[in-house]
Amino acid sequence: MVDPLASEMSSWSPYNYGYNNPIKFIDPEGKNPEETIEKGVEKAKQALETATAAAEELYNATSYYVQAIKAAANLDIDEALELAKLGDKSKAKSKELLNDSKRLEAQAEDLFSLAGFEQGLTENSLIKLKNDDPQKDDVLDQQFTVENGRLVDSEGNGITGIFNFVITQNGQLKIGKGHYYLSQEANYVQMAGGISVIDGALLKVDNDSGHYQPLKYIAEKRTINLLKGTGVDTSNTTTDFKDYGN
Repeated sequence: MVDPLASEMSSWSPYNYGYNNPIKFIDPEGKNPEETIEKGVEKAKQALETATAAAEELYNATSYYVQAIKAAANLDIDEALELAKLGDKSKAKSKELLNDSKRLEAQAEDLFSLAGFEQGLTENSLIKLKNDDPQKDDVLDQQFTVENGRLVDSEGNGITGIFNFVITQNGQLKIGKGHYYLSQEANYVQMAGGISVIDGALLKVDNDSGHYQPLKYIAEKRTINLLKGTGVDTSNTTTDFKDYGN
């Protein structure tokens, strides 16, 4: 059997693995080495740089507040108020950067988890919770199940509509409204997103989840196979995966 990608890597022997660099590249299907680990390292670096920027902004805020106190002591009220505003602005920016750093750190963990799964080191590739705000949207948790590849209700009727879904850490598919609610506020899931269903047939799946924010790279590699693993027929399913600040 001829390697279908041989012409794209003609300078490499078909007997090599991961361009002879298994630390940097993984190739779970033996077709095309990918830099999952390196992507994780890059996210970790971005997280550290962003955290450093957050600390600098917090230092700036403290400096502005100290100057504001000195100005107030000298009865320069207008200057004190202006400096206090600058302090508030830097403080808010620091908080925003810190949240970004936490998100990037979680994305790095997701990528390392995927790399471990693909190399057979872990049983599941897990998505870490990015936003633990309480579930504000309407919630719906009905006992939808999979029957002969179709999504059905408790009476065996094919469901129709647009829903949220999560695949829990132990591989259970949960369908309804509100990812954080469906996962029972879990810190980790295997996947989360949205689905469009007509008469039980899964037409479209995405990675739209404000709480878990699965990376597009991971969603593309894992979602369809995970849904197949729960018994869902995905033969006519389209995907619409987006980036989360990548």
